[in-house]
Amino acid sequence: MSRSPPSGHGTAGELLRSPAKGSKLLRDPMSEPTRDPLPELALALLLATVAVTCATTGEVVPLGRDSAAPASRVSSPSVVGDPSALLDGAPMAGPVATDDGADDMAGTVAAPPWRATLDALANGARDESVHLVWLGDSHTAADFWTHTVREEVQTRYGNGGPGFLRLGISPYRHGRAKVVTSGRWRRTPTAPARAAVTDDGVFGIGGMRAEPVSADARVTVELHTTAVGGEPRWDIAFRFRTAAASFAVTVDDEAPIVVDGRDGHGPEIRHLELAGKHGGELSLGRFTGRVELFGLTVESSTPGVVLDTIGIDGARIATLLAWDEGSFRAELARRRPDFVVLAFGTNEAFAEEDVERYPGQYAQVIARIRAVVPDVGCVIIGPTDVPGRDGPDGRVTAIDRVQARAAESEGCAFVSLHSLMGGDGSFARWARSSPPLAAEDGVHLLNAGYERLGSALVERLVGAE
Repeated sequence: MSRSPPSGHGTAGELLRSPAKGSKLLRDPMSEPTRDPLPELALALLLATVAVTCATTGEVVPLGRDSAAPASRVSSPSVVGDPSALLDGAPMAGPVATDDGADDMAGTVAAPPWRATLDALANGARDESVHLVWLGDSHTAADFWTHTVREEVQTRYGNGGPGFLRLGISPYRHGRAKVVTSGRWRRTPTAPARAAVTDDGVFGIGGMRAEPVSADARVTVELHTTAVGGEPRWDIAFRFRTAAASFAVTVDDEAPIVVDGRDGHGPEIRHLELAGKHGGELSLGRFTGRVELFGLTVESSTPGVVLDTIGIDGARIATLLAWDEGSFRAELARRRPDFVVLAFGTNEAFAEEDVERYPGQYAQVIARIRAVVPDVGCVIIGPTDVPGRDGPDGRVTAIDRVQARAAESEGCAFVSLHSLMGGDGSFARWARSSPPLAAEDGVHLLNAGYERLGSALVERLVGAE
């Protein structure tokens, strides 16, 4: 079933506010209480048709089929990178204009980090998609901000598909797909933002996994009509913990494929790749035994830009260090990123720990990434303005400084969202603007605000069209 892209308003976090509808408070019933200042992701249909719920690679051999089904295959990880992508390590700043008279946005960077690679795609010098893996906190998780970046670069350089999607995690939204989860599921970790290792730490690149626990558990992914430029290519990441485990997968109107654990089960993440139809649908159900899902990637059969949105409410950069390094590397290798974005800092702004710890944490995360993709381009993005935490001697500006230093040390670009918003006090100005750009919770932005930041980021990282 095809869907049109959502057009409603909302923002990540406990407070979701639409200028037309007021505010609404929701909580994720699966979450554990934590001390993280950014609450668990809660998304609501505030206006019509907002889409909600919208490692070693092992071989997968479907051992049983109900009847004829789409061709499937298994691919091995490969690594690519673009050494020319790694450019400016200096802070890129300049306020975004608001309706109350804030300064106009400053000029773009002379040589934006992403431009050369994207131009090669546009002029035919590159025949494979450009991959961006974007890791962050709740600003990232809701996929308003990141979807603005995705839409703009895909419009200019080609639509390579939605990229990474979560499976079995609810509530959840993505700008290119509607993901519907039914039945009962268990999420591990129950509090994914924690920096402590949970269980075996195997969470792939998504930072969490989901296990069906009721007989009626099911998850369906419906692509929006604009989700891919060509035909969708589905890649399901999962593992079987017992030989008796199995599930059925249905693509479009084809007969279901039954996949089971007799050919392989254990701690390794496995993959099943399937081809589908434009504007398609994929469903997983009929789970037996212990099946764990790590997410899904969807790419187009034609090359373009693919932006993986991987956000976790309450996350800090240290959260990534709690994930099993081997499986993270293996899953990252499958994504073949040309660029990695690390968008953290807002939760660090509410912490009491020494900010001088953060450069070392960034160094460890980037080392894990470059162990797989040595020439990957990287961008560190700092926190937004946070009322009560900004100011010349405030926590936000201190974090900005250490992040900029870490970016320079690691050869990454750096973007200050605090500066892009207009500096100290800009959150309050955004909240008072017409229409409002920032939420009443004092932490998150509204959809219009995220769209404005996304467009500003595209101009700085890619350049004006």
